[in-house]
Amino acid sequence: MVHHSPVLHRDEMKMPEEATASNVAVLNRVEFIQQLASQDMDKILLRLLSRPMRRKR
Repeated sequence: MVHHSPVLHRDEMKMPEEATASNVAVLNRVEFIQQLASQDMDKILLRLLSRPMRRKR
């Protein structure tokens, strides 16, 4: 099996300033979104589940 490394991985290995800055920004966004998803998923589900309950009241 031949593993072709994506361009992003090559840029991270070479560490050019522009590529590094953009990659870090993307990675930060991804981590931020994942943290929000993991922390707020229960809250969002509870809100979605509680809205119909309130309406039925």
